[in-house]
Amino acid sequence: MHYRWYKVAIQECQSIIAMLENEQLNSVTRLWIKGILADLHHKISEDEMQDSIAKAQLLKCLNKILGFLDTVSSSYLIGYVEQLLITIKRDIPVKIRIDLLFARPVSAVYCLLVYEQLKKYDFVELRIVATDYYPMDIYHSSGQHAQLVEYLKSSCIDYIPYYEYEVFHILPDMLFFSYHNHVFTKPLHLQQSTLTSIINRTMFLEYTFNPDDLIRYNSQYTITPYTWLQFRTSEFSRNSISWGQQDIVTGHPLIDLSYGIYSGDSTVAIPEEWAKPDESRTVILWNINPKTNDDTSINRAETRKKISKVLQVISDLCDRYCSIIIILRPHPLCYLPEFQPFFAELNARVFLDQNPDSYPALSFADAYIGDYSSLYRQYLPSQRPALIFDAQEDELNIAFWSQTNLASGLEEAYPFVEALICNYSAMMRPVTETDKYYLGPMDGKSSERISSAMINKFIEEEAPFIHQYCPLLVNGTIDKEPML
Repeated sequence: MHYRWYKVAIQECQSIIAMLENEQLNSVTRLWIKGILADLHHKISEDEMQDSIAKAQLLKCLNKILGFLDTVSSSYLIGYVEQLLITIKRDIPVKIRIDLLFARPVSAVYCLLVYEQLKKYDFVELRIVATDYYPMDIYHSSGQHAQLVEYLKSSCIDYIPYYEYEVFHILPDMLFFSYHNHVFTKPLHLQQSTLTSIINRTMFLEYTFNPDDLIRYNSQYTITPYTWLQFRTSEFSRNSISWGQQDIVTGHPLIDLSYGIYSGDSTVAIPEEWAKPDESRTVILWNINPKTNDDTSINRAETRKKISKVLQVISDLCDRYCSIIIILRPHPLCYLPEFQPFFAELNARVFLDQNPDSYPALSFADAYIGDYSSLYRQYLPSQRPALIFDAQEDELNIAFWSQTNLASGLEEAYPFVEALICNYSAMMRPVTETDKYYLGPMDGKSSERISSAMINKFIEEEAPFIHQYCPLLVNGTIDKEPML
């Protein structure tokens, strides 16, 4: 039985005993007790994690009480309920249920790291829920849910589709929103503003790495003060806007993936068509972002012009330098149906990457060229060369961006590629303390800190009940990385 219902069962048995000790047993109180016990009977019957023998014993005990309820005296009923209470404490295994709401394949890639860390606790029960977005989201729900489901299936991860998720039927102990704009969750009843008053332990993870985006998104989180935990990417993020003690700097699991790849602790499969026919070839990851209006909507006309110009430069570079391979990874908003014809005919040494997981391209690339993007933040721990277009050189960003190669126009890609080929080692860019201030720790332990924070805070808040009624829950705790 998960913790919420276990605690309710204990408290309901105690309330029945207290009532019988202080009030006269009559038809009204018998009806009240019958309703409580019938509800408990239903919860135990529907509990899939309950051992079959223990479940049978509990149901037998409940059926006995329900059968005698209309005729038995208060003293006998107290004895029966006390025995039921002993049986519940002795025979019911307790687990903390955490439901994780995934909404996009790109966020699922790194949130699965948190999922894997939580699986290390033997007293935690996890469920992944595949949700969707409403059309007000900038992606217009363009296949995001289908792509998420496909990714989870290909990764052999069990999940519940949002239309089968009965959150009010069996309320989880904690609810983790794995994306920033959770107000757009589909359907409405899964939005945080709906659930926070019912499930008082809601959590969410920052999505963006861009300094100015952090300010914009966090300032829009009007419901954040009512969130149980918010996992902040960096000291910069927390220092910019902090909502209180629920803000915890843990780092971001996306950087854990980068750390694993670039430290050699983990590997990713590279598509066969990308394989270098000649090891001397230089692989460039090229990212394209859309042009946007002041209200952040897509400027479609300018985006078309931009894509066309970038592809012309890429084609010209491939003609000039036969020693380069380009992995082209456009932002999803640059690959909407109206833009797809631009990518129909590419140079033979240009490979279009639409994988929800960006790490095959990130690990394979010798250098990065592209726009001001979180994709570059993922690449930065590699210490490999990069050329950035359209960086926001305002007071929030300049300290971070001034450390790398900034380009004012596409023509600067030519000398950059020339330098890559002629003097690659001199182009390397070490990670600095400024990087860590803006992007958070790069030690591969962010997912560990996130899982530890939620478990430790839960056990701390529930300590009196846990120590008295389910001490084995605490004994199952494993040591985790301390908070920053």
